[in-house]
Amino acid sequence: MARTSRRTSDVLTPCNRTSRQRSTAGTWHDILDQLRAGRMPPRKRPRPDPKSVRRTVNWITGQLRKAGRLRTRPNDAVRRLNRREYNHTLRDLLLIDTGYNPAAAFPEDNPTDGFDTVGGSLVFSPALMREAMRVAADAVDRGVKFGPRPEVRVHRILPRTATRPVFRTDEYVKIVTGTGDGFQQFRPDGKNAPRLAQGEYLIRVHATALHTAYRGVGQIEGPVRMKIRVGPPGKTAEAGSRRTIRTVDVPDNQPRTFTVRARFEAGQVPIVSFANGHRGSFKNLVKKRFGPEARKNRAPIMKAYDGPQLRVFWMEVEGPLYENWPLPGHQRIFGSEIRPEDRDYVQTILQKFTTRAFRRPVTKDDIEPFLALFDRLRTRGDSFQQAIRSTLQAVLCSPGFFYIHTGGAALDDFAIASRLSYFLWSSMPDKRLTELAEQGELRRSAVRKTEATRMLADPRSRAFVNSFTGQWLGLDQLGEMPPDPKRFRDYYRGELESAMREESRRFFAHVLDKNLDVAHFLDADFTFLNQRLAEHYGIEGVEGPAFRRVRLEQALPVVACSARPAS
Repeated sequence: MARTSRRTSDVLTPCNRTSRQRSTAGTWHDILDQLRAGRMPPRKRPRPDPKSVRRTVNWITGQLRKAGRLRTRPNDAVRRLNRREYNHTLRDLLLIDTGYNPAAAFPEDNPTDGFDTVGGSLVFSPALMREAMRVAADAVDRGVKFGPRPEVRVHRILPRTATRPVFRTDEYVKIVTGTGDGFQQFRPDGKNAPRLAQGEYLIRVHATALHTAYRGVGQIEGPVRMKIRVGPPGKTAEAGSRRTIRTVDVPDNQPRTFTVRARFEAGQVPIVSFANGHRGSFKNLVKKRFGPEARKNRAPIMKAYDGPQLRVFWMEVEGPLYENWPLPGHQRIFGSEIRPEDRDYVQTILQKFTTRAFRRPVTKDDIEPFLALFDRLRTRGDSFQQAIRSTLQAVLCSPGFFYIHTGGAALDDFAIASRLSYFLWSSMPDKRLTELAEQGELRRSAVRKTEATRMLADPRSRAFVNSFTGQWLGLDQLGEMPPDPKRFRDYYRGELESAMREESRRFFAHVLDKNLDVAHFLDADFTFLNQRLAEHYGIEGVEGPAFRRVRLEQALPVVACSARPAS
């Protein structure tokens, strides 16, 4: 073949003996494409005869296929759960809500080639072990609750016992103290905050909007929007620590009660805010509109203000609410009758729980260490409840739980079940997959195809959509460099970060669900938008917070950040 330049030689040098590596395989694919297209060697250089080119192409192709086969034979038959998989596995094992992100304190998963499912990058460090012990204890406490059902209580919060409004109760706004206030943010603080335990609660907010048609300093476009959140009390709460439950439109001068259901962590409170209201005090709005001098003589302007308000009359929190008692996870572990002094019963509990936790059949040797731990704890004086909780925590910190059994060169049915479930659900196999594994059916390609179709139709496949788009398109990094909140307020008011992420996720999910051609990622004539995102793109005719399919005037790539509506 033709002589190679120093630059080309430098590119090829690391590829000489490392064609098995992902980093160099990409280079070899580029070389192969150049040879096939006839672009290499360059036209002005001596060119080999077609037979030599074909022989070289065939050799590179064969080496790449060989390297690919070697990569599909993992050196390790197991890999650690990444943080996403850990959360979902806890959810399905203990039947708990893991929206609180139990793995948040774990060390970051190191991606390889952009993905966080490569075993060689998922190490198990001492720091991870310490956090795993703490998180396991908390997760067991959430899923295993002994004793009677907790009492349901209603906590009512009134304006006079909540934070004072940004628009104060003197000359700034016409309000009726004690019966309704014009609030920017309404939350209980300090001694007036209800002491809520972790659990599900109903939040009720009785509110109305006022003066939405007002035009002047502090005017808004559209209806007053009320955001209901859950998070820590206090003005200095950490950014991002408050979780939005729902944002609703509030009708003008028509008091009504809005009800949502939300999960609270211990110590959290409900927070209501004027989502599209003013940022900062009214006096700053006056300064911005009329100049600094207006602040010195602001009284007439302040007293005349009759602009848009969110008036909150009261707020209630009811709970904790449990649809079933004992909890479903508790019931699945212990059954309908608990026999604390029956060791055979304890052994049965641990065998069933460990089988589910390890995602494979367990042997006597597998469960013996956990039985021994339970016995030691009971001998030292721990109650049955204390001992069994600690033993379940130990299972959740063991290699059998933390590592996915993916099989070696020869896959068994349980390894196939884990591969399917962690690929499509980022979680453990369900009852159906486990039963098929026990029957030896998953080795049949027709059965695997049927199961893959079933799993993609399950809502849990959303985990695949979110994780794949998050890593493929970099959606997980969206928001790492947020715009200036003072210059780009609409970005935050419209919650554009989450909206943009949701647009790409819905688009990918639609292509997947409908089995559309991958060319749609390059030339689609539709996308998925809500009103705020449509307004940002300059697209008319999209109203409301719900996402819906919107046809575009011209085809655009999925990664396009501007569009025009269809005529």
